[in-house]
Amino acid sequence: MAAPALTPREREVLACLANGAGRQEVAEQLHLSANTVRTHLQNLMAKLGVHSTLEAVAISRPHLEQPRPGTG
Repeated sequence: MAAPALTPREREVLACLANGAGRQEVAEQLHLSANTVRTHLQNLMAKLGVHSTLEAVAISRPHLEQPRPGTG
């Protein structure tokens, strides 16, 4: 059985974290409350079957990176 897909907002939160933002910075960048960011993180970690934000970022990084113009 395939893992549930992340919502677009969960992907945005994860991408911000992968780019080095902390939870409060993610909240400010995406115009969300810190509690909403926490909820998105809890949901995406459950979907990915991981126990930490760092682990979620580590396994998702290859899927989140976009090719840079002129490099590929």
